[in-house]
Amino acid sequence: MDSSPPAITPRASHRIVLIDSFNAAAPTGRSRIVTSPAHIDAFTGGAGHAGALAALDLGAPEIYTVNAAAGADGVPDYLGALQSLDAPDTPDFGLLHLCDAARRLPTARRDALYGSAIAAAREHFAMLTIDAPDTPGEALAFGAALDTPDASAFMPSLSSPRGEIIGAGLAGAAVTARTDANRGPWQAAAGQSANLPGYTPSVTLSDSDIAQLAPAGINPVRPGAGLPVFWGARTLSTNGDWRYIPVRRLARWCEASVQDWMQDWAHEQPNEPALWGAVAQGISDFLEQIWRAGGLQGATSRDAFYVACGVGRTMTQ
Repeated sequence: MDSSPPAITPRASHRIVLIDSFNAAAPTGRSRIVTSPAHIDAFTGGAGHAGALAALDLGAPEIYTVNAAAGADGVPDYLGALQSLDAPDTPDFGLLHLCDAARRLPTARRDALYGSAIAAAREHFAMLTIDAPDTPGEALAFGAALDTPDASAFMPSLSSPRGEIIGAGLAGAAVTARTDANRGPWQAAAGQSANLPGYTPSVTLSDSDIAQLAPAGINPVRPGAGLPVFWGARTLSTNGDWRYIPVRRLARWCEASVQDWMQDWAHEQPNEPALWGAVAQGISDFLEQIWRAGGLQGATSRDAFYVACGVGRTMTQ
């Protein structure tokens, strides 16, 4: 083996890709990175690391916007914008949202688009956040039509202090990014820490509504005295292993981070026992950091995980 392996650099789980028609004159796919866009600044807040979490150097929430130019029918070119994410200079991201797609598209086109968006999210190791319909019955039917661990749905829409209508999926992405930066991607963006100060739900959900929505994978906004909160952090999957957003996102984040590291370093090394040992050690060190930050359960790291690499373990010869 030529050299000692570098440490694994975590993927940017807290970076959100927003696809929106923000510039009618610009072509589809032109992008920019902004750290505090005005329409979600209140949700992302500031990042604050403490203790072992700081060692992972997750950074502050960041937004990567992709333009979806309006077509002849006035509808943004969401599909073209999704395809532009395959460009080699697209940065890593952990969350994907199509701004106002549910409102701008008829049902058939919307459902086909979400199929493509889910595939894009899966390819990029990300989670798609969706604005579910504002009516509980329609939201339940919407969620039942999708079965995927790589998307999550939120409702109802929100009114900002300035009177703007904000999709709940957009707020869900922003609050998830805030949670990633402050507490780690293994924590659920739900409950009192997932608050939406100054925002008002467009529909007031009853306890009965919430009791039906959350188990069905629709993450509702629970009303409060000026401080509504997300009351659920579930994917749209019926697979019990991937029912919860932080479980799915943690697994995919680890997978992506390790894959990047292997492609950047390990593929250039001779396939021999020294490499297998170095790979196992590098991954173990990464998982140890996550365990120390509270991302893996276990009284000791040995209880939390193990790593296998080599002949007779992960390969036959």
